[in-house]
Amino acid sequence: MCKLRGHIVRWVFGGVLYGILEVVWRGYTHWTMMLLAALLCIPLDLANERMPWELPLWLQALLGGLTIGRLLYFFLWENLFQKGSYADILPFFVCTALGGLLGCYAASMLLEKSRRVFRGSLPSAAIVCAGAAVLCLLVSMDVFGAERRVPDLEDVESVRLEDRGILSGPFTLEKDREQVEAVLAFHLSLVDDRAYIRRYEPNWYHDEGKVFSHYISLTYQLADGSTLSRQYDLWFTTERAETAGTYENLLSAFYEDPKVRRCDVTIPEGASLSSISISSEYLKDEAYGINTNDQNPEDAKTLYAALLRDADEGNVPAKDVLAHYGSTRNTDTLLCFAVRYRTPIAPWEGSWSYGYKDVYVHPQMQHTVDALISLGYMTEEDAARWAEDYTRDHTSEPRMESAVIFG
Repeated sequence: MCKLRGHIVRWVFGGVLYGILEVVWRGYTHWTMMLLAALLCIPLDLANERMPWELPLWLQALLGGLTIGRLLYFFLWENLFQKGSYADILPFFVCTALGGLLGCYAASMLLEKSRRVFRGSLPSAAIVCAGAAVLCLLVSMDVFGAERRVPDLEDVESVRLEDRGILSGPFTLEKDREQVEAVLAFHLSLVDDRAYIRRYEPNWYHDEGKVFSHYISLTYQLADGSTLSRQYDLWFTTERAETAGTYENLLSAFYEDPKVRRCDVTIPEGASLSSISISSEYLKDEAYGINTNDQNPEDAKTLYAALLRDADEGNVPAKDVLAHYGSTRNTDTLLCFAVRYRTPIAPWEGSWSYGYKDVYVHPQMQHTVDALISLGYMTEEDAARWAEDYTRDHTSEPRMESAVIFG
């Protein structure tokens, strides 16, 4: 009975500890996540009961190094992934070796019940460092194929592409075969261009106004029930965007697809519209930001219906891969919607996940502009003045003094 009580305490402690870490990292958690963490502690606890203490110390340390070192790499260097330090072998080795050495000496002190273990642990420490070096070399050479992995078309059920807040998808193989094929072609071009991606860094003295940053996230739902996710931090250049077969050119062609344009203004399937926040300096009474829920909750449905009508008639322009969405360039003439929605979380009734997507309104989206006027958010004079200023500013050259580039 006492042994079972000890197991339960460890399981509960693991669940609570995970909940605390998630709150610290994300700012919130859910009780089901803590329950899942506690359940995952059960096989770990049972494995610990069966794992012999006679397991070689260097092997224990290397296993610990893979865990602790991976965390160190995540916190210290992984933000540079695909941006100059793609699978960088040196920081990866340093983190793995440090984690392994920490595990080696900690295990030695526990086994020997003494802090004076450094001299006797030197052989194990050397084996740990050698093992870390071999592992990092294999990873940097992509021996395991993780870097080059792109799923086959028939293995994909759906794919979602997110480009720094521009969310497209999910596109399913059953309904959107052409879009799925286009995303796979784009992903393959990233793999083929990985040597260029690693080494390229813009020269702002010569390239300002010609280079644009994009953070791309790809999420595949595969036929076997698994998920494959990849993230890329990329530079897009005007020269390569005009070259067929480059990732810049392929993504630009993808955004030109009418179905993708409609997807960019559509909330996810199964989600319900919550509200629309409108941001512009051209709103009525100079109110820069307005939320429809503060005026009339039904206004959000009217504006969203107008967006969909514009999308169906082809009035929504394609996203420009060489544009500064949300940047310091010409923000005074932008008219932006934050379309907020919520999606039920199955199978927990009453639980919701919340999201939003930014939609930039253009003068040719006439149904949306008319809806803003009819609902009283803009006057006809303000709308005409905005259209004139927007057309002037967004057909001019980018302001060269701006040094902040966003995708």
